[in-house]
Amino acid sequence: MNFTKLTKMVVLALIGYSSIVSGKEYIGFVVDDTGSMKNEIQGVRDWIKQCVGGRCGDTPNVREWLSISFNDPSIGAVTGPTRDTNLILRAVNGYFVPKSGGDCPELAMKGLRKLAERIPKTNDECKIYFFSDATPKHPEQLKVVDKILKKRGCILVSILTGCCGPCPPYCNSPNPEHCKNQLKTYFGSMDAVPALYRLSARTASPVHIIPKPRSAAAMVTTLRKEVSFGIARWGPWSSCSATCGKGSNTRRCYYKGKVVKTRKCGDGPSKRVCAMRACPPCKDERDDCLVVKLFHQLCGKVKGKCKKTCDQC
Repeated sequence: MNFTKLTKMVVLALIGYSSIVSGKEYIGFVVDDTGSMKNEIQGVRDWIKQCVGGRCGDTPNVREWLSISFNDPSIGAVTGPTRDTNLILRAVNGYFVPKSGGDCPELAMKGLRKLAERIPKTNDECKIYFFSDATPKHPEQLKVVDKILKKRGCILVSILTGCCGPCPPYCNSPNPEHCKNQLKTYFGSMDAVPALYRLSARTASPVHIIPKPRSAAAMVTTLRKEVSFGIARWGPWSSCSATCGKGSNTRRCYYKGKVVKTRKCGDGPSKRVCAMRACPPCKDERDDCLVVKLFHQLCGKVKGKCKKTCDQC
């Protein structure tokens, strides 16, 4: 046994193995609480309730939770950090301002900043979920918020049901540099990239652009299909495995740029069916076969495939 390994064993024995491998993990929720977000808010509450109850796959070993709401002109108080998930659920359940909404933008950057500042700089993991149907006000605070998130190692996952209108497309690559370059190309420069997109691109975390849900249940269904509740994240869906007929898309689970077991991403499938255009009818390449008719009668036609010659099925 070498000296380094022996030293490590002694340290583990002295201070306790658990204190090294399991520090505090932080998950926060930043929620737009305007009237137009009623279904989203109720869906988020139900989604959190299901996930903290262990019904979203491999739920992370969360130690501390935080939550805050925002609108315009106000920002709510931060709930947490707390280990009591019931406090978070009660807070989210109260996030609804009747007869509000429609005005745009909202105080998203201030709300995000206020919550992030409550997270210690030293932590094991930090992930913040952001929900809104509007664009953020005060984009000039982007650099300040970005600096706070960097110091705390926080990943920002935005779930958008609008951007004061349709949301522009977002790069879903698990590679930060590739994502930044793609966004820069699309918008013309990084300065033109929306604030939330730039914050997410920093860690190549996804921006989920989804339709306005017609009910809380519809919101939960979408969240469980598309949003990973664990610290790890889903990568983009692959292209369809078939060029015609039915095939499948697959996606991988990533943690800090490396592929990990899919259960680390929590809920959501790693494979789904994709339907392409109909396959062309079966046809033999050779038209000079005398036994084509007999061949077809004996072999039949294989669905979705074309026979290449007259002498094989």
